[in-house]
Amino acid sequence: MATVTRTIQNVLLVLAGLCAGLLLGEITVRLLLPEQGRVIRLHRYVESERGKFTRYDEALGWAGLEDAEADFEWADTRHHVVQNRYGFRGTAYDQARSARRRIVVLGDSFVWGFGVEDRDLFTARMEREARSPLEVVNLGVSGYGTDQKLLLWQAMGRRWSPSEVLLVVSFENDLVDNWYPVRYGYAKPLFKLAANGRLILTNTPVPRRSGAWAEPAQQVRARGSEWFDALTSRSVFANLVVNLSLRSTAVRRFLESRQLIPPRSEGAIEDQHLYRTVVGGETARAWELLFAIIARLQDDVSRSGARLSVAVVPSMLQVYPELWDSFIRRFPPPPGVQLDRDMPQKRIAAFCGSRGIISIDLLAGLREAGRSNPHLYYPVNRHWTANGHAVVARAVLQALGER
Repeated sequence: MATVTRTIQNVLLVLAGLCAGLLLGEITVRLLLPEQGRVIRLHRYVESERGKFTRYDEALGWAGLEDAEADFEWADTRHHVVQNRYGFRGTAYDQARSARRRIVVLGDSFVWGFGVEDRDLFTARMEREARSPLEVVNLGVSGYGTDQKLLLWQAMGRRWSPSEVLLVVSFENDLVDNWYPVRYGYAKPLFKLAANGRLILTNTPVPRRSGAWAEPAQQVRARGSEWFDALTSRSVFANLVVNLSLRSTAVRRFLESRQLIPPRSEGAIEDQHLYRTVVGGETARAWELLFAIIARLQDDVSRSGARLSVAVVPSMLQVYPELWDSFIRRFPPPPGVQLDRDMPQKRIAAFCGSRGIISIDLLAGLREAGRSNPHLYYPVNRHWTANGHAVVARAVLQALGER
């Protein structure tokens, strides 16, 4: 009987020690690595960031809502958003210049920071990590095409009198965003490229959206396992353990196949046009329009006494070779069509080189980091995680001589 009692006591002690260790691990990870709880967690609702954090603007289509503050939830992310008195995330710098080096950053949801807290934005990280005092004016607005970024610079961005302007191009979206007068359910201005190369602005004033501006949140399908969902929804430590295990491709594929974690996007057949070495028709005209808009922006930035740099947002297919290989297997190119995984960057870099525009390479740093970190992008919404923003901040600072 005494032996049985000691055995039970030992088992209870082991269980108590295990529980204490798990509790200590949970507390430690929550304090030191809180972002681990946001990488693979799925949520119940999908909200519209435009409907929640923007307002109608007759010149831009939509503009950032001033002094907005609220939580934002999407299928695979939830975070807090604070927009300053100008309607943007980040520090609300006075428009009068200080003695510090000042950079204005133009972009879409990658610059706005879809998926990350304010402190994790690459623009915020740049300010903290630069070797000299730096003011980074974040003018990111979710959903903006290159055309709206140009118009925002002309209407507002130049007022900050920066020494440098960074244009962030998301080629997966911008080619389409620039092409249509309505995107994501909201009307927008539209440039048309005349035969002589001149840009003609149309669809202004931009028509008001019919009905309510905000869109209702949509409920999403639950994950494949209730217990796994409950565990990863409540425990940041459990997320860390799962995240570390996902460095194994076999483990990731196993969990994805059972719908325990969201699979990373492997692209669609339409994406082939982005990577073709030779393009024609509407795709070629979309590239011409993009380049004409960048050229106009460069001219305007130069007249303001600033210098333009361009950074290109790499796709997940470009960063992770296994996703590219899967994409090619699923959507093999037609006979005679050649695909180049780096083609978008090559096109944009060649254009920038012809105009004397600085081209900042984000792809190399993200690829290098992606060798050991599968969590640079959110798997469903495909934006940078806090890890991705950290890599981008370092790449931009390096290019600007601030590292």
